[in-house]
Amino acid sequence: MADKTKLTKWLVKRRTTMNPRFTEYTWPTRYFRGLYDFEARISVGDIESVGRGIDFDQDLAVEKASSEAIERFICQSLRFSSEGFAVSGHNSADDHAKNEALERYYFTRQILAHEPFRRIKATATLKLAEAFHKQNADVPISFYQMNTAANWTGVVCLIGGRQCCPLLLGLALSSELDSAATRAMCEALANFARFKDSPETFLAEVKADKEAWFCNPDYLNGIWPLFVDGASGPNSSSNSLELTPHLVRETVDISGIISLRDCPISPVRYKLVRDHESEVRQ
Repeated sequence: MADKTKLTKWLVKRRTTMNPRFTEYTWPTRYFRGLYDFEARISVGDIESVGRGIDFDQDLAVEKASSEAIERFICQSLRFSSEGFAVSGHNSADDHAKNEALERYYFTRQILAHEPFRRIKATATLKLAEAFHKQNADVPISFYQMNTAANWTGVVCLIGGRQCCPLLLGLALSSELDSAATRAMCEALANFARFKDSPETFLAEVKADKEAWFCNPDYLNGIWPLFVDGASGPNSSSNSLELTPHLVRETVDISGIISLRDCPISPVRYKLVRDHESEVRQ
């Protein structure tokens, strides 16, 4: 059985060179019991990187945070975007990197095409909404389907949108609805907790941060009309003819990063070929 905390253990063993610090956030006790949320922060020279991990398994939450911190450290060291890049994943770094690349592609393409996101009403999403409402009875939560190729399920989770709080968003893509819905909800939940715990400063902070577009009310209110109540399910006819863009796989050479020479990772990056003629039907 694979060691699900190998990167966390590696960071702790390299504490003198990587300077790892871990923080557990307490918001799950207030807004969604059973979840764990950890931050991992590492510092090497003048580079500091931060990762975040949320999961129902405490060890996996810490490991996800460690993995993301290492990913961002590599991206800062080699100066490239983290989009479509991974060093580990539930199945493999390959799957994780590919999902990350396609997730943003499908979401952005659908927004630009003004195509509606149809609400998902499935057992998996209903159970997540029921669990959320046990501690947040008056806060809306809903799940919507991205238009993807038939072998993928893309989910958008929206929380809020009434006087209780601004509209907040989470995205995820997977081959399985349960996994995509859970991860999208966790992403939206982290944003919801951030607002609930700092409502006085939240809006100013997200408007000043270009990377926080998924919390920006000006952007979210603009795309809100695309989210409709017409029910759909994964791999429905609305997405069966969607195109999969051509992805180029790149192995990332980290041999020049001395501090990571014995790190147990296989970094990989997927880049989209944005030429329409290169797209292939699934």
